[in-house]
Amino acid sequence: MTSFLISALLLLILVLVLLLRPLFFPAKESETSRRQMNAAIYREELDKLEADCLAGRVDADNYEQAHAEMRQRLFQDTDEADDLAVLGSSKKTIVGICLFVAVLSAGFYFYLGDATRIAEKSAEQPMTQEAVEKMVAEFAAKIERA
Repeated sequence: MTSFLISALLLLILVLVLLLRPLFFPAKESETSRRQMNAAIYREELDKLEADCLAGRVDADNYEQAHAEMRQRLFQDTDEADDLAVLGSSKKTIVGICLFVAVLSAGFYFYLGDATRIAEKSAEQPMTQEAVEKMVAEFAAKIERA
């Protein structure tokens, strides 16, 4: 029984390590947030607008109006919550996942795999030579049918 509990504990630790590896060891390359992407897009649009103004395709009044509208859209489209989503997970998430997996696996074990109950059932109905021969004959009949 002790060897089973040790192996079950080791498997649980392995599962937790595999599940939580991305939280402990984040990706080495930095992720780009939506806020940074929006800022880069608006920067490109402002550069194009300025080039159009210098080329004479847009007059000064339209340039100022378009520039103000783009700045307003930039402020509306950039939100700090987007940057927080890229930062990573908190320790509460890690602890929650560990507890959930441990409780779930313990619950399944005690509900489905109670070793003492299985031992009691096998003690109630000991296996005899006749029972084994009967099972082998039934298995052979199933194989012949298939």
